[in-house]
Amino acid sequence: MVVEYSGAIRDQRPFGFMRVIFRWKGSMFRLIFWDGLVYAIAWIAVYILGKYANPDTYYTICELIRENLSSFPLAFLLGFYVSTVYSRWWDLFNSIPWVSSLADIVTVSVRPKCNTTDSDYPKQREEAQRIAFTILRYVNLSFAMVLRNICTPIHKVVKGRQLVNIGLAREDELKMLFDSHELNMQSGSQNVTSEKRTTIWQWWVPMIWASQLSRKALDLGYIASEHQFVVLLERLNDFKGGCGALVCYDWINIPLPYTQVVSLCVYAYFFLELFGSQQNPQKEGNFVFENLTHHSFQSVPYALILKFFIYYGWLKVAEVIINPMGSNADYDLDFLGIVNGNLQQARAYVEYAYQFNEEFVRPSHINKLYVVPKEEAFQPTHSGYNFGSLLQYALMDVPKIVYHGATLITAKILGYKITLATKLIMAVTFSVSYLIF
Repeated sequence: MVVEYSGAIRDQRPFGFMRVIFRWKGSMFRLIFWDGLVYAIAWIAVYILGKYANPDTYYTICELIRENLSSFPLAFLLGFYVSTVYSRWWDLFNSIPWVSSLADIVTVSVRPKCNTTDSDYPKQREEAQRIAFTILRYVNLSFAMVLRNICTPIHKVVKGRQLVNIGLAREDELKMLFDSHELNMQSGSQNVTSEKRTTIWQWWVPMIWASQLSRKALDLGYIASEHQFVVLLERLNDFKGGCGALVCYDWINIPLPYTQVVSLCVYAYFFLELFGSQQNPQKEGNFVFENLTHHSFQSVPYALILKFFIYYGWLKVAEVIINPMGSNADYDLDFLGIVNGNLQQARAYVEYAYQFNEEFVRPSHINKLYVVPKEEAFQPTHSGYNFGSLLQYALMDVPKIVYHGATLITAKILGYKITLATKLIMAVTFSVSYLIF
């Protein structure tokens, strides 16, 4: 999943972004580390080559390359491409269908019959609960089948038989979606090839079942009016549209020539910069630190390093977010967690919606109704949903831990004597950790 860092910059402080710049997990440094290492080795090889080449010819060519690269519109080309890729990434995320809004409509619309007697009410409520849960189960089944086609982690985890094990489908429903040959292929060690596959993952079929079950609930009286039925169908179509949008994002990519042009331009630019960044040590006026005797220090391409971080890092960002449905834990979206979260929310909605006391609550009982017992209080678990960026910082205050750790270590070294040096070290340590963490 995408690394969360909004809690680290929750307050406006001096050099606030310094707290996230030097992070490693999911950072730009980790993204370009190996590419930067290879590029640094290549630059050193070209630098050594210049020591043995004809200085006049070699550095004349380098200067000519440097002059031509100065007018190359790399920032415009790369910036427009990254903007397009990011817009596509954000639109893809907004297209993810969430079950919570649909579960609201389902649990409100599917209720016990209006003319039910008190003796039949528990049975009618249980039947309404079963219908609502089945509708939401069909919806989650369609969502899982969509992601099974386009998302790498879901493709590895969700197979035909496993849909029954996790409670998304029954055996008879599974046989309607797939034939026995394909199910045997999926449950075994062999892969299903396109020639042997007799059926397609028809993800929209469970959505048809959900619509037909809603119509049956209306005929049986579990949905009170036609208006509620129409609203429920609209929400089902919205969820189906979100699933279809995910399929389209996987199907229709950014045009390949556009990606090829941008990638080729960036790679060619930095290849030419291997020569264009070489400076002639025998030419005056080329060095900022002319009084230094170490020419190797003077030849370090500071501008090239900054360009590599900006432009090549930009390209790597586009490479990461152009398809966020992979298995990279630091940069791709956590679709497996989203599926688990939708399942948990569907079960929770159906469980709690039909246990609610439908009588009017008197004002004196409002506080008793909403007081949560301590042993049943909310416990954070990883289910794919974001419970809040401040949650992890409420559990662990990093600056305080660093501060107390530095106090103990310093006191141990100085024999538990709180001196001026001890206080100074603790103050500096706390300040640095406050900025970084």
